[in-house]
Amino acid sequence: MYWEWKQNFARPGVYPGSFLVFWKMNRHHRPLQEFSMPFLKLPEKGRVLDVGCGGGFFIASMLKRAPESHFYGVDYSPLSVKKSRSFNHRAVKRGQVEIVEGSVSSLPFEDAFFDLVTASETIYFWPDPAKDVREVARVLKPGGMFAVCCDSADKAAAKKYTDHIRGMTVYSAEELSAFFSGAGFVNVECHSDSATGMLCVTGTLPEKAGAGN
Repeated sequence: MYWEWKQNFARPGVYPGSFLVFWKMNRHHRPLQEFSMPFLKLPEKGRVLDVGCGGGFFIASMLKRAPESHFYGVDYSPLSVKKSRSFNHRAVKRGQVEIVEGSVSSLPFEDAFFDLVTASETIYFWPDPAKDVREVARVLKPGGMFAVCCDSADKAAAKKYTDHIRGMTVYSAEELSAFFSGAGFVNVECHSDSATGMLCVTGTLPEKAGAGN
């Protein structure tokens, strides 16, 4: 029963007990998101997308730091969409936060729409990370930033999770960097905390050729 419940971390709502998963997400992901925050290029007045928004805490945290920006969340779990909307209900009501159902493999947004895209503790479950990072690049503006935040990039240490959660794959910093570079990102940087193993990989899309001329 416990093994089945843990599958909710891949897609909340698959098995009973999802409410506890959202509580754990919003609580236990906070240290990683606080660690990653200084590396994010939050726009003062722009658009930000959180891929795999889960319980919605990361959106709320970024909104506090960029109160004049517009935030979007996307998740392939209908229950995650509901919970994230509920967590950010005031911002949703005033039209500053929008949460939609969708897949990272086919994001329901137009080209060059966002200034920043984040993915916290979700790339482990992406169907095809190399292609999916290219899909993220599609919806980013030239000069826009993508940030992937992970609790761990140590495959051996993560086996206690990957051996019990179907479809979960932990990627090394080198593999994540390769996904970024393969999608055309530049200035790819790996920010890590040796004490905790937390990792935030960031990259930006090149500016348009001839911009500013």
